[in-house]
Amino acid sequence: MKSILGYFVCLFWLAACGGGESEPVIEGCDYSEGQKAPAITGVVYHDLDLSDLSLYEAGYHRGDAFDVEREVVLRGSSGMRTFFTCEDGFFAFGELAPGLYHVGPELISEEWTASKNLASRLVSALDGGSVKMVTIGDSLPVWGGSPRFPALVAERLGELAVVESINAAEAGTESADWIPGMRRFEELRDDFASADLILISLGGNDVLYFANDKFQAGDIDGLFNGLNDFVLIVLERVRAIVAEIRAENPDVDVAYLLYPNYGRSDAWAYWIGEALQPTIIAKLGEAIELIRSSITYEDRLLLVDLYSAWADVATLDDLLVDELHFNAVGHDWVADEFLQSFGCARIGGGSFGQSKHYGIVR
Repeated sequence: MKSILGYFVCLFWLAACGGGESEPVIEGCDYSEGQKAPAITGVVYHDLDLSDLSLYEAGYHRGDAFDVEREVVLRGSSGMRTFFTCEDGFFAFGELAPGLYHVGPELISEEWTASKNLASRLVSALDGGSVKMVTIGDSLPVWGGSPRFPALVAERLGELAVVESINAAEAGTESADWIPGMRRFEELRDDFASADLILISLGGNDVLYFANDKFQAGDIDGLFNGLNDFVLIVLERVRAIVAEIRAENPDVDVAYLLYPNYGRSDAWAYWIGEALQPTIIAKLGEAIELIRSSITYEDRLLLVDLYSAWADVATLDDLLVDELHFNAVGHDWVADEFLQSFGCARIGGGSFGQSKHYGIVR
């Protein structure tokens, strides 16, 4: 017979997930595992209404379906543990030692997460003991404070496997510089074919160049009214890059960085002027949200949603070295956001990702 504590833990979990209707819990399902601090807990469900956008914009809703008796695996430096989800999709791993973990359901053929926060190929690479990671894009991965986020991601994944990291990003480049057939793509073709994980930071310079051209022409209406259409063109270029990579490496994990709304920073207020700042914040926010909503589960991308993550940061400038680039604290923060998009969590110093939700689609 379940304890009263277990019963109320179940009710609390349902409320947190936005549910309220559930069949009786599975006999023997150990909700108390989540009370054994420090713990990683979560819920797995089928996102039937396709409402999930990222790990920050996701969760169980009425109309979704809890994923019951799904095997969830936790991987850490000391080995693996498993938990089969309860009737409300709940899972937990308690009494964890400090360190980095990867935790999530084992995806089967054609499945992905609408929440875009669970790597697939990376799991098999970790189990094999080695990971090859390639970073491409603009100046964010190669500028600002040090160490930068690709190096930090590789270092932290290094707790779970040997990591080979190639950071090929180039300052000043835009999406058109990386499409198949261009020098930068072709020089990395062999590395793309053998990679387990690819990090992409592209689109920021595209928008800056687009805005500059419109300003120089005095076409402010064209800037504000044409930005949304333009960012969708950029997204199509990113899709073309990923499609060509997957032509030779079909199951490679690709993590795409969704930019924060830089307009919210004091640095931008000084740069563009306080009078214009509210308009810029609104227009950039609209464009970024359009990109996020346009990336669907069919793209099979891991989404590093800095836009939503940064919305909770009180002082944006504490993470910046200038108007666009991250200082050392910012790179540390971005690295952990990438790791969360893979399905990772940390226990101990700099803890993150201890509460998980995975909305599965196929």
